[in-house]
Amino acid sequence: MKLIHEIPGTTFSNIEERGSYASEKLACLTLKELEKWLLVAITKYYHNASHKGLGKSPLQKLDEVYKSGFIPKPCDEQAMTLDFLPIYRRTLQREGILLDHILYYSNILASLLPRRHDLGKLIVRRDPRDLGQIYVSDPDKSGYIRVPYRSIYRPPISIYEHRAATKSIRRAKTNVTEDQIF
Repeated sequence: MKLIHEIPGTTFSNIEERGSYASEKLACLTLKELEKWLLVAITKYYHNASHKGLGKSPLQKLDEVYKSGFIPKPCDEQAMTLDFLPIYRRTLQREGILLDHILYYSNILASLLPRRHDLGKLIVRRDPRDLGQIYVSDPDKSGYIRVPYRSIYRPPISIYEHRAATKSIRRAKTNVTEDQIF
């Protein structure tokens, strides 16, 4: 937290500490840049710096835990990342999978169509930073199937952009459709 408060545009830890500092005017990073900065701050600095409570770096401690066998080391980084994404449950339709007014489709899903009624609701995961694809649990294997937008020409948007578009459409008192969102 000390590092983040050194970035121009910080909002500080509380409103009293912030005082009359013009955070919005002095902000120098986009959300995407801040995300990258935070990733570097955690993985390159925090995880490698000695921690007073541990007597070593968090990375050294984690390595000890893995070597002890107390918890297994993840084998598949992508699967581990997907495990942290929000879960939705959706049924497979002929057109694909509909999630928040956006249709997703992949030819791999076509092979599941004949037994879609038997499959029931599938587990779907999606990264809120990029709605350009979803990850559908593979009912035949462990793992996920990456499924892009059905209309592959749509740009990637975040859940925040999606919500803003949806809110604007509803204010106009019209039905929310995929075309209107984009």
